[in-house]
Amino acid sequence: MANPKPKKPSNGQPAQRPAYFKSLTDDAVYPGDAAQISLDIAELKRMPNLDNATPESLVDDLGDVNELRKILEKREKLLKEAIKGRKGKGAVEGVRYGALISSETQERISSPLVRELLTPEQLGQVLTEISMTKITTTRKG
Repeated sequence: MANPKPKKPSNGQPAQRPAYFKSLTDDAVYPGDAAQISLDIAELKRMPNLDNATPESLVDDLGDVNELRKILEKREKLLKEAIKGRKGKGAVEGVRYGALISSETQERISSPLVRELLTPEQLGQVLTEISMTKITTTRKG
């Protein structure tokens, strides 16, 4: 399957974003109708063929994905707060999805408190070094 992002036009203008990206980032809180949203989700689920992709086009696609993720996370937070504000707790049934609003308690280790209670030598005994690769994208212009 071909990458959904069009190639850069010959006129030197930047390529347009894929249709699924525009429809999910319109300034309206609820973009399009339900059928269009479903089609966009289906398009997003299809993985592109990256066999002939250049590193530059991959960076642009990754940047679009990161930007879309941030927008979707913001929308998710807004929608969750709106649901909690209208419903409180319990089950909510939409046409396409159901949701359960509940509260739970978790126990977590307090890093500042651990640093306060343990000596540097003790911390050194329990810390494990890990390696990872980080790729950060930034929007140009």
